[in-house]
Amino acid sequence: VWKRRTKEEWAGIFALADVHHVLPMVYEAVAECEAAKEGSREMFDRVRKKSLYLTAVQRTMTEDFVKYYKKLNENGVFPVVVKGIVCRSLYPKPDERLSADEDLFLDETSLEICTSLQKQFQKEHPGLQVELHTKLFPDTDGLYRAWNEFLEEAKKRTVRVEIEGISFVTLDETDHLLYLVAHAWKHFRYSGFGIRQVCDLVKFADVCTEKIDWEF
Repeated sequence: VWKRRTKEEWAGIFALADVHHVLPMVYEAVAECEAAKEGSREMFDRVRKKSLYLTAVQRTMTEDFVKYYKKLNENGVFPVVVKGIVCRSLYPKPDERLSADEDLFLDETSLEICTSLQKQFQKEHPGLQVELHTKLFPDTDGLYRAWNEFLEEAKKRTVRVEIEGISFVTLDETDHLLYLVAHAWKHFRYSGFGIRQVCDLVKFADVCTEKIDWEF
């Protein structure tokens, strides 16, 4: 069952998708539906071109991050990857799930070398965006401190996942899902969270359901 949409309604859908950084995924989902076939070809062509551009940019960012993580490994550093590339890998077309940056969770002892290597790497790859965290939440109140303590323990339960041909260290599936929920709550508390975070939570729970300890 489908419903005819006006040009204004399609424009609103695509504008909202763009704001929430899910435009390529939304375009992919609707491009061949019956309602879209009666939409404005000019508008759909513009959205298609922008979606392809955003996907290509994401491909470059992913490739740069993989090279950077390899460089860290070559220097004996194996930080924990959270969100970003791990979540993207769960989607049928990973590059359509856009990321503004990548997040690495590391010890204080690794911070200096990670920062130094990042500065060197960005000279040739200026598009690389990586945030380095020794804590994943600010120590501003008791709840955040409790989450940080939990995540320090979670470092002892990390797993390795094969993505883009290399092995990444990441949180195990149960800890990672809990972190995604806590991270979404932090955003909701201060500024609200978006459709992309909802997609990540649903996708993670679906794809990793057999590995998640639902009784934890």
